[in-house]
Amino acid sequence: MEGEKSLSVSSKFYSRVPNRTKPKFVQTEPLMEESIITAVDCYGEWIEKNNRFIWRWKDDAMSELVLMTVQRDILYNDFVNSIISYCGLNCQPNDLVISYMHKSFENQRVLPFKISNQLRLGAYLSDATRSVLRVYIVEKSIANENVEQDQ
Repeated sequence: MEGEKSLSVSSKFYSRVPNRTKPKFVQTEPLMEESIITAVDCYGEWIEKNNRFIWRWKDDAMSELVLMTVQRDILYNDFVNSIISYCGLNCQPNDLVISYMHKSFENQRVLPFKISNQLRLGAYLSDATRSVLRVYIVEKSIANENVEQDQ
């Protein structure tokens, strides 16, 4: 196994947390030196409001976050597959959009940062002020799926 990157992912589920209330992240297991914790929200969408972008939960009263512990050197494809499995999503990795709003831009009209490759994932994981990841599925129309299958 020499030369292979290790993949260690665990998950803590926070069942229904009232909107506008920050969940308390409780560390129950020791972290390895190169492990980091990131929170993932899979149940909302970005909207533009008051000249800035905000995250709106699909169910206004509730939100559900998944707390994941990942290795700092995790590969992008492994990271995406981990999010799909731990959030219980029914989609392909190409249909998933992972984004976040950097803390320094929260009150400005800036589009959310997207994590779409290994370089952007590395930048997110190395940032000390990691924001909650906002994950949503891009829905394709039936016509687009037929065109892709024909090619």
